[in-house]
Amino acid sequence: MKHFYLFIASALLWPVTSLAAQTDHLSNRLTQDHHPSIEPLLIRLLSENNTAASKQPALTSDQTDVSHPQADCTPNPDAQRVGIYHFAFDEVKWADLVVVNRHRVHKIAAPSLRKMMAAAKADGAPLTIASGFRSVKYQQDLINRKIKSKQSPAQIYRLSAPAGYSEHHTGLAVDFSPFDDSFVKTKGYAWLLENAHHYGWYQTYTEAYSKVSGVAEESWHWKYRGDDVAAQMLKNDACLLPDLG
Repeated sequence: MKHFYLFIASALLWPVTSLAAQTDHLSNRLTQDHHPSIEPLLIRLLSENNTAASKQPALTSDQTDVSHPQADCTPNPDAQRVGIYHFAFDEVKWADLVVVNRHRVHKIAAPSLRKMMAAAKADGAPLTIASGFRSVKYQQDLINRKIKSKQSPAQIYRLSAPAGYSEHHTGLAVDFSPFDDSFVKTKGYAWLLENAHHYGWYQTYTEAYSKVSGVAEESWHWKYRGDDVAAQMLKNDACLLPDLG
């Protein structure tokens, strides 16, 4: 059953160019393993994700070609116990980090990030980085503080990735300010939805992704996967791609 739910999630992470092909693939799986209570939800989520895809154009074939055997699709066990799925990401070497807008990001993401922010500013939708690279230690300290404050595992892992499971470890993810729900109302967010893909940047925690992973929606969190190196570093995205077995 766990793999079946992950399979449903796999159809929703990245925008796809052909919803019909995606639906055929899922229909074949449903025929083999019939779950009548799940089918209405699946149909509704596919429809919602197709609408979201119109806002963020599909990735190119090069950008989506990350489903390889090196992906580690073992979810964090603590989060999984409360129905939330986080996958591991390696920490970037310190020497590969550079400063953009007073925050450290991976050097391969920096040029496109600078260009994107300059373009947004020119269009009257300025973007300010609130957070960039985070070490595994930083993330563990964050989780420890939440545990100490008596937050439940569901509260913790819905909003924060476990140490070793955050995209911020790679240096390829940034949070824009304000990094809370008010960001969705900003000109910056509207601009990102229309233009970020031109620079290789994509929103990870969309509404559709939140519904199937249990992770809270984050309009402010964006990651760079605009070249082969970035795709390799984010290879565990393959865990939620449509070709999951």
